[in-house]
Amino acid sequence: GAVVRGSLELYEQAVRGGVQVIVFPELQLAGAYSNAHLYNDELLRDHAVTALDDFIKGARVIDLQHGRRTIAVVGLPLVVDGQFFNAAAICQPANVEQPVLAIHVKAHLANSGEFREGKYFQPASVLRKSEVMLLGKRVPIGNNIVVVVQDPDGSTLFVLAVETCQELFMAIPVSSHHAYAGATIICNPSGSNDLIGKDAYRVDLVKNQSARTYTAYVYTSVGPGESTSEIVFSGRAMIAEAGKLLAETATEGIDRYVGGPKLIMADVDVSWLERERTINGAFGHAMGVDARP
Repeated sequence: GAVVRGSLELYEQAVRGGVQVIVFPELQLAGAYSNAHLYNDELLRDHAVTALDDFIKGARVIDLQHGRRTIAVVGLPLVVDGQFFNAAAICQPANVEQPVLAIHVKAHLANSGEFREGKYFQPASVLRKSEVMLLGKRVPIGNNIVVVVQDPDGSTLFVLAVETCQELFMAIPVSSHHAYAGATIICNPSGSNDLIGKDAYRVDLVKNQSARTYTAYVYTSVGPGESTSEIVFSGRAMIAEAGKLLAETATEGIDRYVGGPKLIMADVDVSWLERERTINGAFGHAMGVDARP
């Protein structure tokens, strides 16, 4: 209900702004880590899939009104063959034949400090399928998926991939492999909270990862409405391109925690990123060394 309506309001703002890709937070359609034991409730799990369907239908109407084929990354919990995963749906609502292009499954769970994600979810490493039936369609699922977005004439616009929250904080982020597989845009739906000193570290991670991988890195976390426990969230979001921060939400003052939903937008130059990769011979060499299915 309210989550879908709020998401669609932001979606329409983004479409009006000319956005081609919009990224929503981790577990957006069910509520993030604060749910805790509620994730054991079948009703919540089922509702998340219903909410995804409602979001897609609503977003399709918006795209048709504006003549667009926007892509949205939407976080949700997902049951696959009795296993429970932290997932993100890569959607193209205007694509009636295949509105969910792929499902990214989180590989590295936040399981230290104030987080107990491993108590409720399984990591992508135990996923036994590469496809799943979702909303009546067969959809690719996994932690090794890149999506090639093309013009109607068949030319490639950009290549997109997802990593979720903790995956960026690892020694080898999942997005490193995505970049070597050709991804030029990395979307990170996150549920990262606010702690003293954490934001500067988080910004450094996003900037440095976008620099190392020659990508546009789109990061967002859950907002203040998620703060139903001892953890505090601010809806932190940022967009970086090859090490340069292009847009971000407020980092100081009470504005971080009030004012409702937030939306940031930026233009990124995918052609330039691809050019920089070809100039850097070491990157091209590493692409061959890191060759993965």
